Amino acid sequence: MCGFTGCFGIIDKKIKNTETVLRHRGPDMQGYFEGKDWSLQFNRLSIIDLSQDSMQPFEYDGVKVFLNGEIYNYLELQKEHSNEFKNKTKSDIEIIPFLYRKYGLSFLNKINGMFSIVIIDEKKNNKFLIRDRYGKKPIFYFIKNNNLYFSSEIKSLKVIQDLEVDKTNLAIYFHCGLVPQPLTSYKNVLSVFSGSVLSFNDKKIKEEKWYLPNIKIKNHEFADVKEKFLKLFSESIKLRLRSDVPVGVFLSGGLDSTAILGIAKSYSNKIVALTCKIPEKEKFEGTDIDNTIPSKFCKDINCNLIETVFDYDYFNKNLVKIISKHDEVVIGTGLLIIYALSETAKKNGIKVILMGSAGDEALGGYYWQNKMRLIPNFLIRNRLNNENTLVYKIFSSINIKSNNIFFRKLNQFFKLFFQTKVWHAETHGCGIGNFMGDVKNDAYKKINSLGRENFNYVKKIFNLSDYNHLNFANVATTLNYENYNNDVACMSSSIENRTPFLDYKLFEYLMTISDKFKNSGTSSKKMYSKAMFRKILKTFLPEYIYNKPKSGPTLPIDFWLENRPEVKKNVNDFIIKNSFYIRDFLSKDLYKNLMKNKSLVYGKEGVGFFKILSFIIWAKINIDKSLTDYSVSLEDLVNQ
Repeated sequence: MCGFTGCFGIIDKKIKNTETVLRHRGPDMQGYFEGKDWSLQFNRLSIIDLSQDSMQPFEYDGVKVFLNGEIYNYLELQKEHSNEFKNKTKSDIEIIPFLYRKYGLSFLNKINGMFSIVIIDEKKNNKFLIRDRYGKKPIFYFIKNNNLYFSSEIKSLKVIQDLEVDKTNLAIYFHCGLVPQPLTSYKNVLSVFSGSVLSFNDKKIKEEKWYLPNIKIKNHEFADVKEKFLKLFSESIKLRLRSDVPVGVFLSGGLDSTAILGIAKSYSNKIVALTCKIPEKEKFEGTDIDNTIPSKFCKDINCNLIETVFDYDYFNKNLVKIISKHDEVVIGTGLLIIYALSETAKKNGIKVILMGSAGDEALGGYYWQNKMRLIPNFLIRNRLNNENTLVYKIFSSINIKSNNIFFRKLNQFFKLFFQTKVWHAETHGCGIGNFMGDVKNDAYKKINSLGRENFNYVKKIFNLSDYNHLNFANVATTLNYENYNNDVACMSSSIENRTPFLDYKLFEYLMTISDKFKNSGTSSKKMYSKAMFRKILKTFLPEYIYNKPKSGPTLPIDFWLENRPEVKKNVNDFIIKNSFYIRDFLSKDLYKNLMKNKSLVYGKEGVGFFKILSFIIWAKINIDKSLTDYSVSLEDLVNQ
């Protein structure tokens, strides 16, 4: 796991200046490299083979490779090619330039890992930026004078050129609760699509998919599914335990992370669990199971547990610092927990973390997308791909404008049937889009265009219409957003995060199992989230785990402020005082709605206090740069 900033087309010495900006991604070794028409700064985080010998780039027959990530099956690849290639180090990356020279870009189908790769083929004068199948590792880029600038994080691109925020993309961010790939919050700054190659040759730039699996949805018997799932899941976890540094698991107490820890513990007695304890959560959510289950389970399996306490005091002292580290707006409070856990991991000498991300995509667990099941299965592909009929065009152009909760819900059902791509992208949102009518058309135009490209790709992959299409399409939306958040949050503390559910063999297999089978698990007509997975978990987990209701990592921020009325008043005044950021960079309609009805900031039917506060702080840091002291507490900030 590392970080790089580079340029194709010219030698740009400013690239050197990005070393300190990305030091957190590679604190162990750093180096600046250049060729006749390229330059690159590389920072290394040592995970496998900690010696200086494994500093990148690795070279073979005129091929240079820089890689951010891990190749999990490197030992198998070395063994397979032992007659042709002899490793000089123990690195997982050394074999990559050899594989490229032997197989061309088709070598990508042989590797199992998470990666963003820079390949410089000096013999053929070809250069490539490559992103892994599901977008675990980021690459951002912009084009200037036909030269390609790229980096592992947006913040280092700011060292090279001033970046301007994109108001439409920010509007999409708040409509959808995320920004679909390849968009970012900045004009002309894009991410390489997951599973894609961006090629650079004689100033010509082209992007195309390299990952095109052939997934056939078919009938399965539970006994066969159980056996194969456990085999693939166990192999995935075992591969991801390969490390020369300590490994831990971020344990939420949910199905996904607990299952990972249960199997990982059978392979390694040194595995450590890290969990976030939120005081007073029972008063806020009515249950304390997210605090109690991790400790109970770790005690049952004799696993060392390290707790991070995330209370109001931590929130107050660290909010601004966390927002300053994140290039995009911090919309969800769960992300703050990942930052806190990553700090704890670093303090305890743990450099690799396993996470339960992607379990919902793989196992059909997104409860907020359940409304899609209201559409008969045979109509799914029609809804997602057919935009040519006159009836569709007429109905999709209708814009229901109302802040009334009934009409807002009616609008969601309307979008489900006639603006399905928009509905899909917005399912992670929180309703803020209902108050942003002035930017809606521009946002929907971009969302539809990206959705069309995404679902056309998904259409090529599957043999049948099924709700699995929806979950695979989430790779470009919810999963892309989650991967990005986890990457930046963990790497801010120099922690590598690995995701067993994104092993491509496991993920592709689960996509061959129908959504109905995964969510009923029996012949019952009643749909039950992740029912198949819960039934499999009975094999090795206790009942209090596999029957646990779904929950998420959320912070009781509204509750904290309700008990601190003076702080709440100061926060409200801060929001009103700085609401011009909303008006000028997000939405005039949202600004007007907030000025008319201050209660929209709070409550279940409101736009969300945290999202508005976070955006204003982010804007002060990234737009006018008026906030430069990132160590300031929230209370001190709102009192200024």
